[in-house]
Amino acid sequence: MLGLSTGDRPVEYPAFGVDFETRGARYRESVALINELHQKRFPRVQSGWQMGFDAPAMVSELHAPWVVLPDVPPPDNLQEALEELYCRYAFSVDQNDMMLLKSSYSEDIAGGFAPVGNLSGREQVIGTLKNFRHLAPYWQHFAEVVRFEEEPDGQHVKLIVARIIPERPVDEAGNTVYGAHYQLRARKTSTGQWQFCWTDYRPGWFTEHSLPEFDIGNATA
Repeated sequence: MLGLSTGDRPVEYPAFGVDFETRGARYRESVALINELHQKRFPRVQSGWQMGFDAPAMVSELHAPWVVLPDVPPPDNLQEALEELYCRYAFSVDQNDMMLLKSSYSEDIAGGFAPVGNLSGREQVIGTLKNFRHLAPYWQHFAEVVRFEEEPDGQHVKLIVARIIPERPVDEAGNTVYGAHYQLRARKTSTGQWQFCWTDYRPGWFTEHSLPEFDIGNATA
């Protein structure tokens, strides 16, 4: 519900085609509905995994591409290598595969992890994301690399990954729009693989023609 479980920030309202100025009225309507529902009795419903359910069709720890083909070298093309890195990250968090997520982060990973806060170190980051992930079992991190720039040392790249909102992929004029973005810094390891060493997640709508500027090192969570 807008103003309560979702839509509590101005940037989220356009996704629903709703004017943010109506937030007060919608909040009161939502509270009234919740109060009404609390006074009614409903059948008990169990959600989540239950005894007797069929086995899942895919288990990341067994079927992820990086598990099935563990020795494939990273692409020579830098953009493709960065896209592979983000895919590995997104696949791991969406499938709740923390070992695969470990391969996406350097040991000194740090930055802003909205909404849980600013974190540093692989243990704190992965431990916190694992706990948070249990509360959000249906994550889907649709996104694409929209900007990147190599650093002079040849071992680091800064990049922006734009979050795709499936319910609103384009605006009224047909322009590609994004609902948030990651400010990211990646580091090349001794094996040639890339890992994220800094990240900051920032909600906010923009189009393909108004990409955010780089702001690496400024954690905002």
